[in-house]
Amino acid sequence: VESIIAGGAYQPRSLYSWSAYPHGADEMIQAFLEDDPKAVLRAQTIDKQVARDASAISSNYAGVVQLSIRQAFGAMELTISQNSLQ
Repeated sequence: VESIIAGGAYQPRSLYSWSAYPHGADEMIQAFLEDDPKAVLRAQTIDKQVARDASAISSNYAGVVQLSIRQAFGAMELTISQNSLQ
């Protein structure tokens, strides 16, 4: 992945997750599997909070907000400079 930075220069980028799991995909997958129960709980907690807060305005608004948040998270790709991995 390359990003354009200040001055129009290109900067090689890597997925942010590689900074947390430098030993490769196997390490990343293992951590994901071990964290699954906690991740589900975190997801349910934020879903309930969003539903409660948005429902205070209207039930239709709550549905739109919930879908919008999922779209925003799905579209994100967190990256860091490849230089920061060294």
